[in-house]
Amino acid sequence: MRKSKIQYVCLDCKYSFSIEYKGWYPSIQCIKCGGVAWMKDLAKSDLQNIHVKKYKEPVAFFKDNKGRTYGVDKKGNKIDPSETRYDLKHDPHGWKAAGYKVRSHDAKGRPNI
Repeated sequence: MRKSKIQYVCLDCKYSFSIEYKGWYPSIQCIKCGGVAWMKDLAKSDLQNIHVKKYKEPVAFFKDNKGRTYGVDKKGNKIDPSETRYDLKHDPHGWKAAGYKVRSHDAKGRPNI
């Protein structure tokens, strides 16, 4: 029985390669650069519509004079809360009350890192 091969194209370096069919995997790691490679049979419009959301890492949250909540990154720039993954509604770190990331402390008052 003949083993079938599938063509993949890397989105970053445009390298084309084929591998043995082991199941339907629309994307795998590129052999050449390590980027994301997609099946060649998928439409080019499907490949162009792929967008990866990059989230920003806040170190604190604050409210401006109008009452809108914003985050602050490591460089001190203002971040919109929708650009972060932090859940202000449930507030697991306690930033609403303190304004900065609250860490747990040991018996001697030292922060646990």
